[in-house]
Amino acid sequence: MSAGLFGEVWRFAGALTVFSLDGSESREFRGFLEPLSLTQEPEFSRERPFALPRERFRLISEPGEDFYGGSAIKISRGGEIYELLTVKPIYFGETVTHRESVLLRTGEVTADV
Repeated sequence: MSAGLFGEVWRFAGALTVFSLDGSESREFRGFLEPLSLTQEPEFSRERPFALPRERFRLISEPGEDFYGGSAIKISRGGEIYELLTVKPIYFGETVTHRESVLLRTGEVTADV
């Protein structure tokens, strides 16, 4: 586990899986996932039949997780798949304390990976 500014807080974080760009590699990491909107209602991009949910989430992850050099696009947790939209390292002085990302829920895992 990572130490630093957050110390032992990472032991309370959930396990997530990040996939490489081509999906051939994956690894687990720890992070906190929370909805970006204050309401629990899903946001929709269209108000017509077959509207796509646009639920966005904030991910706070360990400082050492680089998401395959920024080329990863898929993250899974608890049977759900998220698309990685942005990643931003957060600094305390010159030290990266954690990374904040925005994820878009895209679907459910349909097979074991």
